Amino acid sequence: MPKRRRRFGGGMPLESLYNKARVAVILSKLRKENMASYAMKSPTQQCTYSIAFEREPILIASRYRKFSRNLPQSPWTASDDIPKVPGNSVSEKLTKELVKETKCESTRFIASGREDIDVRMLGTGRPFALQLINPHLTAPFCGEKLQESLKRIEAEINSQRDIALGAPLRRISVKQAEMLTCTQDEKRKCYTAYCYSSERLDEKVLDELASKVPLEIVQKTPLENERILAEYEREQEAADKELEERLAELMDAMIQECEEHKKHIEHEFHNTDINSATFGTYPVNKKSLRRLETQAGTYVKEFVHGDFGRTRPSLADLLRIEHGEVDILHLDVENVCMEWPPESNFD
Repeated sequence: MPKRRRRFGGGMPLESLYNKARVAVILSKLRKENMASYAMKSPTQQCTYSIAFEREPILIASRYRKFSRNLPQSPWTASDDIPKVPGNSVSEKLTKELVKETKCESTRFIASGREDIDVRMLGTGRPFALQLINPHLTAPFCGEKLQESLKRIEAEINSQRDIALGAPLRRISVKQAEMLTCTQDEKRKCYTAYCYSSERLDEKVLDELASKVPLEIVQKTPLENERILAEYEREQEAADKELEERLAELMDAMIQECEEHKKHIEHEFHNTDINSATFGTYPVNKKSLRRLETQAGTYVKEFVHGDFGRTRPSLADLLRIEHGEVDILHLDVENVCMEWPPESNFD
């Protein structure tokens, strides 16, 4: 039986197979005795290297408000066949002026969660930080020029129709930026949901609904998210398998001591408290307004329509609608409960 052809054949450069994360995983699994079994030898071919100097990144923090229901948080397209529209995302609209000012090589957008493309972000906005990597011009963001530069950029951002800042821009440290992700599971968020029921809503049922909060719900990962995660998991497993085959060719003795690195994505239940800010008076027809305060990680749309029974109880369950359905027409994020941005140490 002929030997199966390796997918990494054809003289593919070795460096194209690795990134920093994969090399770190391999090194973390090597044992001291395994590495000691190899003798160090001089290079058999000429080595080339380069030296590059970079400035420390600049981090700018604030909160953003989004007024459009057709604007994604990051560059996005509905299909691989449809090209992305340059500049049509929250992150690009926020970074545009900062890139001009600093001439940085690249940027990293860090936000406290994200909203769907058709969800507005209102109130004081969603906390975010922008990392400007290797900025070539730093003078505008130092000393007395800092506040002048930030106010000028604030005015440019707020002149746009579909986004605005909910707090002043501030320069922060790397440690302060880590607060966005470190406390992500502890935050609470307030929503306004515009709902529709296929059955007439009874006033008595709506009054009973107000008395049921706070309550605890159980949610599985939404079906759409589960499909995306499954595809990602398959791609990761395929990539890891190819990497293992290549390593087996190059370092047979070493790879025996290494375990295949796989990323496991668990589909867990989320136990969530939901508190009503106010239920007030609702129309007795088929449309109603719901204001919710939830723990971070709650899927609000799925709470409303139930996601084919994957959220219990759903709003339809609480309204005792057995032969109809409740769906969500529009959703707004009213508040992300977090003190942000932090005080700047660069003023």
